[in-house]
Amino acid sequence: MSQKHDIRVRCMGRPDLDVVVQLENATQVVPWSETNFFDAFEAKRLQCIVAEYHGAVAGYAVYAKNETRIDIVKLNAANTEAMNDVIHALVGFLKSRLTIPRRTGMIVRIAESELQLLGGLSREGFTATGSTLVADAGEEVFVMEYDARSKGGAVPTHSR
Repeated sequence: MSQKHDIRVRCMGRPDLDVVVQLENATQVVPWSETNFFDAFEAKRLQCIVAEYHGAVAGYAVYAKNETRIDIVKLNAANTEAMNDVIHALVGFLKSRLTIPRRTGMIVRIAESELQLLGGLSREGFTATGSTLVADAGEEVFVMEYDARSKGGAVPTHSR
């Protein structure tokens, strides 16, 4: 059982980009560049959030709210003792953005090298629904989906 840590989720700001890029480079086989994150940060259709643990960025997500689901473009958490709690906080924030009956699910693609992230998402109710081999990364990428309707509708029914 995971020890609960004090995690704060907030909107990503430009001052967070250096730390986010460092975390990305330390954990990803094919990392995004600072320009990729800056473009996502500036894109109107994408939203960026960070999770803080002890006042430092320990995870982040980039996502788009579409008509029927949330597409998680990037999700990452530092490999710390609070990693599972960081994943839980980020996913909990995203679940709060679902609006049953309209927007009821989430989808994310996670590389096989990110086993701890795959496990964390499974604990949050995500299910692997497919996979593909990505040639430039040389590894398999899993499609993970979350459907709030199959989770007892435990998602708030509000609109934002």
